[in-house]
Amino acid sequence: MKKILLGTMFLLGMVPGAFSQAGTVLWQIGTEDRSGKEFALFEAMGYEKFPPKYKDGIVVYEVGKTKSADIPYFLPGPGDAWWSHLQTGQLLVRFGIERIENDCAAKLRINLLEAHPKVNPVLEIEVGNFKTTVQTPKGKNQDYLEDLKTTVKGLFVGVEIPAGNLRQGDNLLTIRNFNGSWMAFDNISLAVDKPAKLGKPTATVSLQTIETPAVLLRGTGNQLSQIVRLHIMNWEPKTLAVAVNVGGTTSKTRLNAGINVIEVETPETTVAKDLNISVSSGKTTLAERTIRQMPIKKWTIYLVQHTHTDIGYTKPQTEILTEHLRYIDYAIEYCELTENYPDDAKFRWTCEASWAVREYLAIRPKAQIEKLKKYIRNGQIEVTAMFFNMSEIVDENSMKTFLAPIREFKSQGIPVKVAMQNDVNGIAWCLADYFPDLGVKYVWMGEHGHRALIPFDQPTVFNWESPSGKPLVAFRADHYNTGNFWGID
Repeated sequence: MKKILLGTMFLLGMVPGAFSQAGTVLWQIGTEDRSGKEFALFEAMGYEKFPPKYKDGIVVYEVGKTKSADIPYFLPGPGDAWWSHLQTGQLLVRFGIERIENDCAAKLRINLLEAHPKVNPVLEIEVGNFKTTVQTPKGKNQDYLEDLKTTVKGLFVGVEIPAGNLRQGDNLLTIRNFNGSWMAFDNISLAVDKPAKLGKPTATVSLQTIETPAVLLRGTGNQLSQIVRLHIMNWEPKTLAVAVNVGGTTSKTRLNAGINVIEVETPETTVAKDLNISVSSGKTTLAERTIRQMPIKKWTIYLVQHTHTDIGYTKPQTEILTEHLRYIDYAIEYCELTENYPDDAKFRWTCEASWAVREYLAIRPKAQIEKLKKYIRNGQIEVTAMFFNMSEIVDENSMKTFLAPIREFKSQGIPVKVAMQNDVNGIAWCLADYFPDLGVKYVWMGEHGHRALIPFDQPTVFNWESPSGKPLVAFRADHYNTGNFWGID
């Protein structure tokens, strides 16, 4: 049976030593000193250097070889939009054991300097045949990665690892931040309750993580295949030529020193089955694992193509209008190229904000404006209601003024049924009263969790009723740029 203990002495009133450290510390990373100065990137805004330094968010530490200064003082999660939306941060700790008793249990302790106070991480801990999930306690300073200031004490995660999961030879401990935002390390240690002696790892190659994305690829003859994504670690300082076999499908490749990400296509499976995976060099098997491959449920996904309006962020105010007018020109051109395609293959475009459309109608030649109206009538281009993506702090009169283009559009035969709000979580209450009066029936909100909470744990449709009782259908969409990370060409 797994036992999990998590807590914070400061927040929960626990006494020091409540999570027993009895036994011997087998190894530790960093020093418990309420500082991350011994780690990499420990500087204000240092998190900006994480993506280029740690490929695919994977951090590797080899006990006895790697230094604390080689790994970052924090581990991001999929909730950190500044990094790579929906990506998982992972810390892989490799260590060898020369001698250990079969009934030796272990205790992992992660002392934290801070953790996101609102979207605190959920960790997946894996070693040997043991795997569990645990959520970190909440920290206090949401801006810690920017200012490195904290008043939190005694913040930690502790996990008891049952006997039999540490073994003589090579061992790999994985700490995966698979849900939520970042956490910052003070130090990490692994203690054992029976005598054990560290040794030197011997494997040259190891299968670190194996992912099976819920994606089907369509190949020749409409044959469907599933992806198996392998993270293979080459511990040697030189390139290795290997053969990778996934369920009988073999491909030859070269592994560079460090982490290698390899995707292999396997035939679609309609039943759950075991999938044998191996990495070999000649007749020598370097690493092997068996995973359970599951059938993939088929979904119909509707994608909304648009460009985000963020004045002053993407470009200065004096330059950005020209860009947005050009985007509409491109959209019209693609609509022309595809207007004779089957209906579900025609290019479609959504104008996120009414500002660019209003300026387009005032600036572009009449012939180009008529093309825009044509493809709006065809259902290939849609115009939405919001002038910009508006913060709720704007007063009600200003909000009403920003909706004035809707009447202008309707006078030119352009329907407006949807309001689109991206990058600003939530929307002003007064708009729930204004929209129905203007014929706007739907509200689309593309949320992000960088500095705000996201309602609901998944995209959700709900009825929004204004204070005066007027109805709207609201859709809490996913992050407004989620599609950018799906690898769709």
